[in-house]
Amino acid sequence: MAPELKGVFAPGQEEERLNEYAADMWSLGEVAFQALTGKSCFANINELYCYMHNKQTFPVSALNNSKVTNEGQDFIKLLMLPAPERRLPARQALGHTWLKGQTPEYVRKPFFVPIT
Repeated sequence: MAPELKGVFAPGQEEERLNEYAADMWSLGEVAFQALTGKSCFANINELYCYMHNKQTFPVSALNNSKVTNEGQDFIKLLMLPAPERRLPARQALGHTWLKGQTPEYVRKPFFVPIT
């Protein structure tokens, strides 16, 4: 769950209106992180709080140990930025180089069947 939905905000964000799409993008980052590493990104609320308040960097060691490429790490980190308004929106996420490298060609091309 996105930190702002748990009541954990980045400095200066407490007054911001919640953006459910940004929370969804955080969740996508967490799902990707867990799928690639088999672990939660933040083991507890204290680690999350430290990350949100710039007292801890993003936990890339689990991604490194799982041999996730730099592009994959960049994708996940952009989805899980502390400030919701800075997170990668869905349209930009679809165009990220890491996703393009993981998506089979038949999915990237529009499927069209002519009516005869």
